[in-house]
Amino acid sequence: MKKIFSVWFVLLASAALYAQTQRPIVSDIKAEAVSTTAITVTWRLPAAFAKTANVLVYRSTEPIAERETIKRDQPVAEAAPGTTSYRDTLPAYREYYYAVVLKTADGTPYDLILPSVNATIAGVRPENEVQPERIQPESASAREKITDVDPEGLRDQPLPFLNMLPRPPERSTISAETEKAAVSLGSDSAGTPRMTPYVFRNDKIKTESGEDSMLYDIIQTYFIPAQYEAAGAAITDFLQIKRSSDVTARSIFYLGETYYYLGDYRDALSAFLNVQDDFPELAARWIQASIEAYAIPESE
Repeated sequence: MKKIFSVWFVLLASAALYAQTQRPIVSDIKAEAVSTTAITVTWRLPAAFAKTANVLVYRSTEPIAERETIKRDQPVAEAAPGTTSYRDTLPAYREYYYAVVLKTADGTPYDLILPSVNATIAGVRPENEVQPERIQPESASAREKITDVDPEGLRDQPLPFLNMLPRPPERSTISAETEKAAVSLGSDSAGTPRMTPYVFRNDKIKTESGEDSMLYDIIQTYFIPAQYEAAGAAITDFLQIKRSSDVTARSIFYLGETYYYLGDYRDALSAFLNVQDDFPELAARWIQASIEAYAIPESE
C-alpha cells in the first residue's frame, strides 16, 4: 500500500460519503445588538455533531477570515453541545465580528473559516444610548439665507463614482514558482487524474452590474488563468460583504477549487461539503476527488 489516510480524514471522508448532514461546520451565523452592552450571536448546528461537540465562540474587532485567528486567540465562550446562541457582554462600545466553530474529539477547534457561513462579514455595534435631541432656535440670519436662495440657481450634483469591485488581493508570500509547481501537479503518485476546472454557466457571461458581475470579473481575471492563490484571496475578499445565497454558494465552490489546485485538500473537502446541498452531483464528484488526492505518502 503506497498511501494511507489519517484518522481524521477517514472520519471526515466517511461523513462526506454517507451523510450530507455530517459536517463539523456551523452555519447561518448572525449577530445582533440587543442592548447598549451586549450582542447576541446565533447559529445552526450540523445534525451529526449537535449533541456531541462543544461550541466555541470567537470575537474580534476585525473580520475573522483566517484560521490563524482561531489558532491564536482564545474563545470568548465555550458552550455545551446543542447550544445555538450566545449573549456576549462587551468590554467597550465598538464594532465586533464573530466566528463560531466546533470542538473536535481531540479537544482542538475545527478551524475552517467560511465567511458568512460560520463567521460574520459585517461588524455589529451594541445599541447606542438615546440622547435627548436638542433643538437650536433658528436665527434670523439663517432664515434670511434660506429665503434668499434662488431656486433657479440650484442644480443637481452627481454622486461620486463608487468602485464596487473587490480590491486586488495582496501579494502572497508564496512565490510564483511555488504556485506554478502546485498547479502543474497533474496527478498523485497512484495516477489519480486531477479534476478539470469547473466554471458555472452564470459566470461565463458578463452582466452589466451587481454581484454576479463582480464574481465574473474575479473568475475571468484570476481563476480561469489558473492564478489560484490570487483567486482564493479575491474570493475571500468578495465574501466579506453579504451576498445572495446562490452567489455565496458559487463563491465557496470556487474557493474549494482553488484549495484543491493548490494542494490544500483538507480545506477543499470542507468547502465542497458546505455546498453539497446546493450542487449535489457536482459537489459529490469534487468531494470524491479531494478524498482521493488527500493521501499521505507512507514513510520510508
